[in-house]
Amino acid sequence: MSDEKPHSEAGAIAGYSYLHLFAHDGQISDAELSFIRKLALRDAKVDAAELRVLDNITRRIKRERVSAPSWETIKRFRHKYGLDPLDPE
Repeated sequence: MSDEKPHSEAGAIAGYSYLHLFAHDGQISDAELSFIRKLALRDAKVDAAELRVLDNITRRIKRERVSAPSWETIKRFRHKYGLDPLDPE
């Protein structure tokens, strides 16, 4: 049994992030972060494929290239979905 949704947004998340986010060397705006989160949560669930993509994306974001509130949002999201922390607390 797969834990992916029939209409996973993983491909859309990956396409958007690699096209827009990483064209700016690991920088992500608050609006871009919000957009990829909305894609993943469009149906109120994050499937395994979306989680893998979001894990990869958030690992590539450089702390010094995002706002402090965005970094905290990323950390909370990773914690909520059981992903390893990005930095030691």
